[in-house]
Amino acid sequence: METLMLEVVGRLEQGVAKRMLDVAASGTSGGSSGSPVIDSLGRAIALNAGGKKKAASSFYLPLDRVVRRSHSAKFIDGNVGDKVSVSIQRGASNLVFDLQVQDLHALTPTRFLEMGDCIFHDVSYQLARAASIPCQGVYVSKAGYILRNARVGKHVVVKSVGGILTPNLREFEAVLLSLPEGSKRVFRFQPLSDRHREATKVVTITWRWHRALICERDKSYGIWNIKVISPPPQV
Repeated sequence: METLMLEVVGRLEQGVAKRMLDVAASGTSGGSSGSPVIDSLGRAIALNAGGKKKAASSFYLPLDRVVRRSHSAKFIDGNVGDKVSVSIQRGASNLVFDLQVQDLHALTPTRFLEMGDCIFHDVSYQLARAASIPCQGVYVSKAGYILRNARVGKHVVVKSVGGILTPNLREFEAVLLSLPEGSKRVFRFQPLSDRHREATKVVTITWRWHRALICERDKSYGIWNIKVISPPPQV
């Protein structure tokens, strides 16, 4: 919210006539972002979006715009898999693009692998958007025993294991779960903090100290089903 607030302050200081947020000298305190503003009839009319330090100025997002955007979102939801025409303004030019609507649920991981005290899952849309990377690869949300020993931290995207590409979790599982105790493989990965750099480390696979689990969310009931994976036989 602070980023949005600073952007609005900048626009107001530049004298931009187009109103983005309502402004009031209400002096709201930190931590109140997102709280509703109620009128005299008890109706929610706005959301607290932020405030300016060393001043009483506070900024509010009118809910009529939220309602208008929600109607637009319903139109988009009804066109998943199809293309919609989107008009945008860039500078002084009006541009029109035909964009394919993707299913947000399909871009949100519903399966993860826990192995060697590490947790892996597909790169989510939210991560990809925040890091400006493609929505593919295997994300390390917890770098436990086997990765910590190889000096690999969390918040990285694994691109390949032993030279085999791993564009998604299932292909990553097919490689990793076939490796017996003591196997060594080169992990090629990309830190989210530096999307222009890739690194490699040799990781030693061990099944000895931690169980391997595949956890998958049941979309019908909203529960997680857990499957324990046995180690492959020693060669």
